[in-house]
Amino acid sequence: VKFADGDECWIKGAWVYNKVALDGQVDDMMTDADVGGIKGEYTHFVRWDDDEEGGTFYECFAQNRNVTCHDGDTREGVSGSDLYPLALFSGKVGDSCIAYWDGGEYAYAGAVVNERPIVEYLVKFADGDECWIKGAWVYNKVALDGQVDDMMTDADVGGIKGEYTHFVRWDDDEEGGTFYECFAQNRNVTCHDGDTREGVSGSDLYPLALFSGKVGDSCIAYWDGGEYAYAGAVVNERPIVEYLVKFADGD
Repeated sequence: VKFADGDECWIKGAWVYNKVALDGQVDDMMTDADVGGIKGEYTHFVRWDDDEEGGTFYECFAQNRNVTCHDGDTREGVSGSDLYPLALFSGKVGDSCIAYWDGGEYAYAGAVVNERPIVEYLVKFADGDECWIKGAWVYNKVALDGQVDDMMTDADVGGIKGEYTHFVRWDDDEEGGTFYECFAQNRNVTCHDGDTREGVSGSDLYPLALFSGKVGDSCIAYWDGGEYAYAGAVVNERPIVEYLVKFADGD
């Protein structure tokens, strides 16, 4: 997606929506939303202000041009040109869209400039929680164990923190352990946040590679893109699409 500020970024399909204003359509605008947004079963986007180039858009309920946003804010008599029925993007490359940049409180205006098929995995984490996780956040969980001490690899993937070569199981603060991306050599590791540890057991080191197993296999996966990942297992998978969005500010 190319956003209104000019920024471009690959955005998962669940964060990209049609941008078709109501304009002169009928005043009673309640719809049977079969999608909703990432904030809940809302029916529309409202262009709320111009704090960002192209405007900021909030999920809302809309009726008779009165809106209630997902954060509780309300506004009456909204122009039809500022209301957009909430529906996942169904257009073609080049069409305008409304898209989230980072899953924050509001979305932005942009245009879809490319698309690509990817995969999502339904991961059951060690604490029992299940969530659909994009493929770029799910990795093999195969410990080094008795392998050779010199463990530097030519990482062809890296993780979401950079071109690191391994995961290290750092502690047991979470069920199943917490895993940090790191460089590892001779069982000495330097994590992405700068922490170091020497003489790490091979059973706590995992070469960093995107998940390539099958449903039922163990994995290491990020829940929310935070500082560390968690242990889990892939229990399902599905093909989805990502869009390259150019936002209104040029990103």
